[in-house]
Amino acid sequence: MIPPTPTSPSGGPSRRRLGRLTTGVLALSTLVLGTVATSTPVLADEAPAPAEVATMPGKGTTDSDQIALSGPDVAAPTEGSASSRTAEDGAPKAPAPGETGWTQQIDLLPGTQMVALSWDGTTSGPDGPASGRVSLRSGSGDGAWGEWMPLVPDPADQGGEGTGRVGSDIVWLGADGADRVEVRIDAGPLVELELLRMRYHEGQPVPVEDAAGDAGRSAEGKAALPTIRPRSAWATRGWASGNSGCGSAPSVASRLQHVVIHHTASTNSYTQAQVPGLLDGIRAYHQSSLGWCDTAYNFIVDRFGGIWQGRAGDVTKAVIGGHAQGFNTGSTGIALLGQFQPGATPASGSPTSAMLDATARFLAWKLDLHGLDPNGTTTVTSGGSSRYSSGTRVTLPIVNPHLSTGYTACPGTNVTSQMGWLRSKAAAYMSGGGGGGGGGPIVTDWTPFRTVEDLVYRQYVDFLRNAGTYSGRQWWHENLASGATHRNALVVSLLGSGQLQDRSASSVRLYLAYFGRIPDHSGLRFWWGEMDRGKGLRNVSAAFARSPEFIDRYGRLSDDQYVDLVYRNVLGRAPDPDGYAFWTGRLRAKQESRGGLMTLFSESSEYRRQRGDVVDVVITHEAMLGRGIGTASMMQWVDRVHTDRTALISTLFASSEYATRVR
Repeated sequence: MIPPTPTSPSGGPSRRRLGRLTTGVLALSTLVLGTVATSTPVLADEAPAPAEVATMPGKGTTDSDQIALSGPDVAAPTEGSASSRTAEDGAPKAPAPGETGWTQQIDLLPGTQMVALSWDGTTSGPDGPASGRVSLRSGSGDGAWGEWMPLVPDPADQGGEGTGRVGSDIVWLGADGADRVEVRIDAGPLVELELLRMRYHEGQPVPVEDAAGDAGRSAEGKAALPTIRPRSAWATRGWASGNSGCGSAPSVASRLQHVVIHHTASTNSYTQAQVPGLLDGIRAYHQSSLGWCDTAYNFIVDRFGGIWQGRAGDVTKAVIGGHAQGFNTGSTGIALLGQFQPGATPASGSPTSAMLDATARFLAWKLDLHGLDPNGTTTVTSGGSSRYSSGTRVTLPIVNPHLSTGYTACPGTNVTSQMGWLRSKAAAYMSGGGGGGGGGPIVTDWTPFRTVEDLVYRQYVDFLRNAGTYSGRQWWHENLASGATHRNALVVSLLGSGQLQDRSASSVRLYLAYFGRIPDHSGLRFWWGEMDRGKGLRNVSAAFARSPEFIDRYGRLSDDQYVDLVYRNVLGRAPDPDGYAFWTGRLRAKQESRGGLMTLFSESSEYRRQRGDVVDVVITHEAMLGRGIGTASMMQWVDRVHTDRTALISTLFASSEYATRVR
């Protein structure tokens, strides 16, 4: 006889497991999208919200042009212009175009969001190549001007392509753009100074086939390919075969030896919809202003965790980029989209957890594909850079920051401080792990919260629906502030707490067991409220058993048929003979109700193992965003969460929707 214990409906280990969680998810999706009715246990005339369709920013269009500000293409100053006037006392004329102290205002098309300055780096500047300095400010139609922004070229960014031009990188003027800019030469002369003006029109969102990617292993045993959004998803121009030395396609090295981490030195304040425009702005600057063949970086990672192909070519190959002068051959360049050097322009930020995690996943895949150890070193020969002369043999970490090969601050101290974590995390993903226990890069920026206390308090209230204890919150305050733990670990701890499991997770498991679907927002919040007010799980289950949805699905079945279908629908397997006999006997003898049996099955260790990741995804999304997750989004996340419980947490922490909700 099998005892009636909630730890195992069948009384022991199941005779057939579901295998990978995906099997259970597919079974669940079949029920969700198939024959199950859509009414809720809450007896109200509320239609469930439509399932979400995951989308990503679509490809837009870019209007751009380049104008000469100094050099042979600039007309001579006209009588009365700033460059031709002479003071009444006979003082020297105002500076000529491109000379120190010269200024120029340039009109922009309405809505222009990006500009970039470039000049001849081989002949400009007071102290030799790339020593020129320039500042820029933007203005609006009402005559107001912003602050001057100093723009300093980075000699290590010359890349090895083009004709020796240097520049400012792209300057983001804001989502609404600017009507004009003013340029000021701080250290000249700047020969052949040019301004690139860019206005990007956002594309329509497009469905995502696999937004979450796969953090597991490929059939060949390699770290799986993460979702990489192709160049065709954002670029408005292809390979610049007409630029000097570019040929018809990118070159490929015989083997990959190392990966160089960069930042783009551009704004950190961008939305997901603006990412394609920023990428296309970088491409336009590299190709049109600097004369390079394509985007210098092979790949770019945004703050939301999106991985984008930068340079054209086969993403599996060692495509030669233009990102690290003297060290392009045999390397892959990954740029984090933003500016991460304190004190530099624009204002610096810290890389988000989603950005760092995506970078680690990419490193795991790329390095595993080429048989490289993320914690190892390699010896390469410099082709000539600001740090190493041509022919110098240099030993580098296989995963190295740009400053390892050139005199540059790139990728910024806020990224270089995370290099050890990136290497370790990549190694963990390569080994099939990923550190799913809540670890993460050290974060001391509590954005979008003002303080660590605000962060901790909000997690308790959102996940437990109460403030917890002072001592409990204080422990997290101290350990987060010291860097001993990570905010992801706080959420993982709350998800595993007895209070959350008893009040919140049990309700989600009931929905999944009873109806084979994830709960709707209003229904789940109703039953969470009932349990917070003291209603027990069996009482909630009894209400579910009286719902039209349950009666429509199970009401016409005999006890034998009911037990058989519960085994198949809930546990995903046929009943074992002993378990089947035990539970049918309990029902016939009126020793257990149908709702009580469903409660015991939903709380069994077997079912909790099968549905643990689904439950975590549902609760995390509901608690952090205050709304239910759609079926499509849920299915994209469960496999990823299975190997790294923090993946969804990191992404939501970094999302603009979360920031808006908690402010």
